[in-house]
Amino acid sequence: MPDRCRVSRRRRHLIRRAGAGGGREATRADVVRVDKISAPGYISTIERRVELVFEVEPANANILARAFPGAEAHGGIPGLEVRLVRRKLDVMGDGETPSKLRCYLVSDLHGEIAKYERLFTLLQDDPPEVLFLAGDLLPSFAHYDRNLGFRGNDFVNDYFRNKLERVRRTLGDGVPDVCVILGNDDARFHEASFMQPTHPRLFHYVHDRRVSVAGYTVVGYACVPPSPFHNKDWERYDVSRYVDPGCVSPEEGYLTVPRPARDRRYTTIARELDSLTANIDFATTIMIFHSPPYDSALDRAALDGASVDGVPLDVHIGSIAIRRLIEQQKPRVTLHGHVHEAYRLTGRFKERIGATWCLSAADDSDELVVVEFDAAHPGKAIRRLVEVRRDQ
Repeated sequence: MPDRCRVSRRRRHLIRRAGAGGGREATRADVVRVDKISAPGYISTIERRVELVFEVEPANANILARAFPGAEAHGGIPGLEVRLVRRKLDVMGDGETPSKLRCYLVSDLHGEIAKYERLFTLLQDDPPEVLFLAGDLLPSFAHYDRNLGFRGNDFVNDYFRNKLERVRRTLGDGVPDVCVILGNDDARFHEASFMQPTHPRLFHYVHDRRVSVAGYTVVGYACVPPSPFHNKDWERYDVSRYVDPGCVSPEEGYLTVPRPARDRRYTTIARELDSLTANIDFATTIMIFHSPPYDSALDRAALDGASVDGVPLDVHIGSIAIRRLIEQQKPRVTLHGHVHEAYRLTGRFKERIGATWCLSAADDSDELVVVEFDAAHPGKAIRRLVEVRRDQ
């Protein structure tokens, strides 16, 4: 049985005042969750040394510090070290109100260095807690040599990773979590660079994955329905094998990473999403897609009056499967990109579908668009247009 150290009544009172919903005890490879540290009034210790981590609002950290004074605040408890960290979301249970989480959403940068430079400056000057990058991040596939990548350079490792590493070194513990997916204009052979092991605070590659970030489950999915473009790395049939007039089937075009012919023929977005989202708590889930949901302000394309062989084109080009998932499962918030002109045509970057707010950062202006939102209240999201300085 582990030893137990008494937490004084004064300490319990200060912990409650600081709003510390729990602590984590860690010793070497062992991790033990303490759900309500103030309720029983005890801290369990394992062996001799235990680190107790409290996650609190920054404004309340000074209150908690009074409970355990000192740089490594032993607080009179042998073997105990207390570390106060920047607040992350408490894990939410049924009926609980989510805590605030300041987030940025950015998408469709297409390797534009001027926009990236402005984004990295913004991260250092006004860092969020989480940055979401919703695809089409790399230099356009149509503009570089297919054999060498970005004009012979490695954009992901030589630029993207290095810049994020500088931000991490500058901000230290204040660095935001970064969640990344790619988009239909990103060659998939770059995916291996995103999947290489990184510093745990550099970024999370979340396509076709579930990642725990700040108390939420973040689920990523990069694929889009069939488009007129020929790179099919990130395209799937949507809910059936129907292809809109003027679009190219996922079975045609080309790939930069091979896929079995059977997968190209039969895989749908709907089927992959069913597998990806099985047995998750959607109330605490943030979903990041490249495609927006079908028939919304976020998927409105500039196809008015256009037709192919006399067949009028649908002006909505988003995913039916994604919309159905939102309607049926009600995730807390969904994040999108892809359709650059949608905001210019509709004047809207957010839309509520049932209980879920859907946000998009796609844009066709020359400036950097950042959607800022609180995961607890995504309907209050704002769209920031950040001026980009370009060399003359």
